[in-house]
Amino acid sequence: MKSLDKVLIPLGMLLVAAVGLLFGQGILNGCGKDDDPVGTITFPRDGAHVNPTLMTEGMLANIPDEDRVWLAVRVGNRFYPKPPEINPNETHWSREFVEAGQLPEERFSLVLLRVSSEGQDQLEDWLASGASTGSFEGLPQISGSTELDSATGLVLGQPVE
Repeated sequence: MKSLDKVLIPLGMLLVAAVGLLFGQGILNGCGKDDDPVGTITFPRDGAHVNPTLMTEGMLANIPDEDRVWLAVRVGNRFYPKPPEINPNETHWSREFVEAGQLPEERFSLVLLRVSSEGQDQLEDWLASGASTGSFEGLPQISGSTELDSATGLVLGQPVE
């Protein structure tokens, strides 16, 4: 019996540890912080000098079906959304757009936004209005939006050496 205990006790301890780890990672219980909507900008990084044709990359997870995801340039307290929107099911995304509205060496941020249907309507109206007038005035806010991540302190142009 003692030799069987030498096998069963460590095996039981290993099983308890494994189940605890799976619950801690949210694999068995399917709830908790691992289900929260997540979005990150992986490129560019904070403080980067970028070209006017700006390549961006990032990741998404757990975005609710009813929400949309957008990139926007933020200058001061104004947002300039950059179409097209990002598919919320796109776990690894990349987008390229031209940012021509900044002066060289003027700092701006790139913001990843989770947007509700109300915010989506606002963005569609803003895009339609800008297309008809040729002027895309910055938005002071985007209704029903949540900032998922940002890359701050971006500068157009090459670094000064």
